[in-house]
Amino acid sequence: MEKEPIPTTLAELVHYYEVRMMALTGYSTQIWNRFNWFLTLELAIFGFFFTRLGALPPNSAVIVPIIGVVIAVLWTLIGSEDYISMKRHGQATTGVEKEIRKTFYEQGIDFNNQIKKSFIKFRQTWILFLFPVIVTISWLFFIFWYFN
Repeated sequence: MEKEPIPTTLAELVHYYEVRMMALTGYSTQIWNRFNWFLTLELAIFGFFFTRLGALPPNSAVIVPIIGVVIAVLWTLIGSEDYISMKRHGQATTGVEKEIRKTFYEQGIDFNNQIKKSFIKFRQTWILFLFPVIVTISWLFFIFWYFN
């Protein structure tokens, strides 16, 4: 995949940055809405299964956790794609921001503010991928523990 060319004039750079940020904000909203839908669905399945655990026949009780695993695996795949996409959008926006800073710096305006970097580089976008993996492992653990 080829990189999109970055505009050269300051007005083009600022406009490009604004468009990128609006697109990234809208896309981020969609991603977190999808995350919340999957979370709600998984919680409903967990709640149904654990409240009906004693009432379900033993041979059909395994169906509910299998549905939970299938949905969690689907959630993991979509979450990993969302994470990769957000990372790419973030890198493109950061590249444009650097160009804008450079252009302003060449005109004598310095926007370098002091940013403390954390030792832990854990970003909230990791949750898009990591949380569904934890849910999948939880379901698998429960299936093997409870049904063996």
